[in-house]
Amino acid sequence: LFRSFGSRWADPGACAALCLLILDDRRSSGQTRRRALPTALYAENVAPFLRFDAPLPNMLYAFGGRNQGYGPLDTVEMLDTWHGFWVTCPSMPTRRAGSAAALLPKGLMLVVGGYNEKGIAEGLLASCDAYDPFKRRWQEPGSIAPLTRARWGHGCAPLRGKVYVAGGCSLQPEAQPREAFMETLGCCEVYRSEEHTSELQSP
Repeated sequence: LFRSFGSRWADPGACAALCLLILDDRRSSGQTRRRALPTALYAENVAPFLRFDAPLPNMLYAFGGRNQGYGPLDTVEMLDTWHGFWVTCPSMPTRRAGSAAALLPKGLMLVVGGYNEKGIAEGLLASCDAYDPFKRRWQEPGSIAPLTRARWGHGCAPLRGKVYVAGGCSLQPEAQPREAFMETLGCCEVYRSEEHTSELQSP
């Protein structure tokens, strides 16, 4: 029916034809007059064309956060961009607000820092959690190296197999856990996924 070169189709009408077949399969609900398209066709040919990069591609994840009733949350939701609705995922091992997340090289999702139900001072977190979206489960707490310096409100981004954590807010060194002793950070940390280590770098 079609051949692909990068992201282009050899037959300009192949994409529209496949979409019509897919919609017909979904409408028929088992009463189709023809055999349904094989599952492998969806996984190997249709999904990559639609920019599906993995078993759960192009999905948007919301990790934790807070609301007025419950404070920091451990809930996780995924926007299923294929069907257009939010799906509840397994809860995080730790309640986190003000955290950040990045994708690790092997497909794991790293959720970094933040604060728990004790607040931005007493509940400040250096811990990190890793989620496997393919197996839909969290790794054991403590399996990821913690931040060198606990923080919340930071930025987080992957680059060449490492995860960079920049800025945010933290307690002043040796200070009591009180909001009055919070400071804005200019330092950056690097998580090396192969070595499972974190390294603090100067601004």
